[in-house]
Amino acid sequence: MTGDSGIVITKREGDTIHFACNNRRPRAQLAFEDVTGALTVTKVGSAEDHSIAPAEDGSPIQQYCFIDSGDEAPDEKKLVDFATALSGTVSPTSEAVTTLIDRLEGLNYTIISSADEAVTIEVDISDEDTTQFAMVDEARLWNLNLVKVKTRTLLNQSTNRPES
Repeated sequence: MTGDSGIVITKREGDTIHFACNNRRPRAQLAFEDVTGALTVTKVGSAEDHSIAPAEDGSPIQQYCFIDSGDEAPDEKKLVDFATALSGTVSPTSEAVTTLIDRLEGLNYTIISSADEAVTIEVDISDEDTTQFAMVDEARLWNLNLVKVKTRTLLNQSTNRPES
């Protein structure tokens, strides 16, 4: 119950759940007959099996992986797979990644993992200095790929301009 409204489960049959709801009228708030129905739950696979990004949880704490792919132009799936598998704390050797880390100095962030050409950081995006827009802006400025780790979303793909 929430105030004068509510929903009750009236019966369960295997994967089917039968329910009833009231219409918020105070006199009949316990008469769960206004809306009735059944919901059958079936599993068709995981979200990852269907390339569906997990839903946002509303948390302001997010993880972003910045990846320097150099002259390569990896596809989105390869970048996302790399970002979500990154672990360890090897000091980055990429000039773009180390410059990015230097630019973040003084902001409230934590390095979660790093490799020669990548870094995953955790930031509070409710802070005006570390919003998602700011993360995308930094990735574009340093020509880095940017993946939002939790949702497996590519936010910026580098233009991969090889030197002449």
